Amino acid sequence: MQGIRHHRLIFPLDLLRRTLTRAIDSVDHAAELPLGLAESGKDHEWLVAPDWHDAPRRLRLVRTDHLIAPTRMMQRTGVLWMVGRHGATLGAVAMGSDEPEPLHEIRFVGPGMHLARLDQSGNLSADADLPAAGALSRTVSALGASAWARLVNLRFGLIGASRNGSMILRSLLQLGVREVTLVDSAKLEMHHLGEMDDALTAGHLGQHKVDALASVMAQRYPEARLNTVAESVTHVRALEALRKCDFLISACDHDSARLAGSCLAALYSKPLLDVATGIPRDEAQQPGVSVRLCLPGSCLLCMGGLPRAQEARNVLRSAAIEVEFRQSRDWHERAGSLASLNRIATGLACRMIEDLVAERVARSTWLQLQFDGSGHVQTDYPLERRGSESVVNSNCPICSALLGRGDEGVPLVPAILHRGGSEIDQALTTS
Repeated sequence: MQGIRHHRLIFPLDLLRRTLTRAIDSVDHAAELPLGLAESGKDHEWLVAPDWHDAPRRLRLVRTDHLIAPTRMMQRTGVLWMVGRHGATLGAVAMGSDEPEPLHEIRFVGPGMHLARLDQSGNLSADADLPAAGALSRTVSALGASAWARLVNLRFGLIGASRNGSMILRSLLQLGVREVTLVDSAKLEMHHLGEMDDALTAGHLGQHKVDALASVMAQRYPEARLNTVAESVTHVRALEALRKCDFLISACDHDSARLAGSCLAALYSKPLLDVATGIPRDEAQQPGVSVRLCLPGSCLLCMGGLPRAQEARNVLRSAAIEVEFRQSRDWHERAGSLASLNRIATGLACRMIEDLVAERVARSTWLQLQFDGSGHVQTDYPLERRGSESVVNSNCPICSALLGRGDEGVPLVPAILHRGGSEIDQALTTS
């Protein structure tokens, strides 16, 4: 007997607000939006996306004064309605096949990262379990109980498990985060030990970074679930693991992995936080930090681009090219690494996550920090200088073509990255 399927709707909050403002302006009026799909066993995530002409399925968003009783529905169609003249309360949802199936959860991707759970009648229940604070009582007091509960219930996907990655992992676990998936194909070498989390020792040399980190963190945080994928972010195992996460963090050492992670975040409508540090060999350029939070509708291409754009695209042409590149790469292309700089970067990154879940950060955000020649700190928020960005950047090859497409959009990625190379390179390197 087939088990019950679990349905979750993924709705970018900015897209929902715009849809309600522009389309749902009267009772019993319906708006339709495309639905992508991420399917993993009995878990189905339905991804609400901006319109595309060949959408295989759609969501009808309805506001009504009365409760709708779902009957037989058209195949590949879903209905979401809100009860109340002002659309203040969600009612019930049915995702369609031949017979309607209940929706169990709605994830609103954006400020708050709220998760609405629905009972069998379609009524809303609490948006997050509230774990016992225990030793984290002061953390809970600082963040607020509801924000902390939402944060620790998020499933994080961490791409890159080296210096910045190891510090971010420990910071997440110190906050009480329950589940993290680690993705990195590299093995631990002696030069990593100087700046990675100090729980790692020479006894871990030769192990995959993800496995070594998971083993030492599990001893300190046994209540956390740590999943490991000792593969590149482009590997099918990484795709299968990361699409189950609620929030992606990129702590990569090369732009090809950043570009791949940005594509994944767009396909599955996930927030992406990218953390980078740099100590250039040119003495005129000073150490710096870049932290970029990309909410659905913006990506790393939209927000500053990638300095090694063409190389990143070339590396992603095939798995064989990627392996050859990593084996022959000159790791001395950078001047080095400083644990102090990494701690600043990862601390700022975790603060941005905390502020997003606490609804203080309301949109995609880019923070740059640099030390000048006198050792003074200079900060900049480039997006604020540019003004507000649209929910989807129509000029961005990733946002315009991939956002919310889910599994069916994966085969489109190679063509999008490699068709019209000069145009994409220009988008990637825009500052």
